[in-house]
Amino acid sequence: MAAMRPKPIEILKIALKGLAAIAAVLVTVFLLSCIPRRVYGSFSGIELNMGEEPQPIQTVGIKIDGWLHDRLFDDPRFEGRFEIDAYPATLTGDARVYFDRDASHGVLNYVDAEREPSLGVLYTEGRFASMAIHLFDRTVVEDSEYSHASVGTPGRRVIVAPAGDVDESRAVLDRLSLSWLQNFTGLLRVPRN
Repeated sequence: MAAMRPKPIEILKIALKGLAAIAAVLVTVFLLSCIPRRVYGSFSGIELNMGEEPQPIQTVGIKIDGWLHDRLFDDPRFEGRFEIDAYPATLTGDARVYFDRDASHGVLNYVDAEREPSLGVLYTEGRFASMAIHLFDRTVVEDSEYSHASVGTPGRRVIVAPAGDVDESRAVLDRLSLSWLQNFTGLLRVPRN
């Protein structure tokens, strides 16, 4: 006996059901990506002056409490509290970090800060399980339009957490693929006129 060939209309119905199932999965994934994830924690870190050999400056406490928005077709962003006890300007307002989709770093901006709206570039992994903040060197702009703001370029100081000493900070920097900071020589500095 010859096998019965399915009718074209039956093939079309099967194909449409398959497409509907794929569309339902894609819509579900997109909707789930719109739900922000809660990020919170307290970390002990160390601020270092980077050079040929990192020199510890001070220990710092970091408290994070906010939301990580990681939509499917949008760059991730963090909004909430990002307090660093050694920097009083970070204790007064909410922070925003817009991460680059292709890399896990972004500028740490403080929404309500008048004198220091941007602290530095934040590198992180694992929902803030480990992090490094490459601090900006400050230059106050004396232009009448921007006289209240301070801007900067990445400098020689970095905050690393969780870390309690130079060896632990090196391990975190290696994990974040930031070992280049170990030999930082000022190549990221923008020439000032």
